[in-house]
Amino acid sequence: MLEVLLWIVSGLFHALFGAFLIGGFGCLYILPYLLARWSGHPDARGLLWVNLLAGWTIVAWLVCLTWVFLGAVRKGAGPGKRGE
Repeated sequence: MLEVLLWIVSGLFHALFGAFLIGGFGCLYILPYLLARWSGHPDARGLLWVNLLAGWTIVAWLVCLTWVFLGAVRKGAGPGKRGE
């Protein structure tokens, strides 16, 4: 009985650990877009598409991250605002 309980707990731990690992890498993967959206970058949607389609290569991900920091920030823009 104890062995079955340990097997179930072990399986749950591995499932939760995997979910957190995938979630963490997912957030890291879209980090350039999140930063662009938060800072009010004018090309946040374009950056999202480039990041989704080519961000799996480290070079493209670094280009997207650089694009965020080189982009012009609209005055008064923040998350959810269009700066219009």
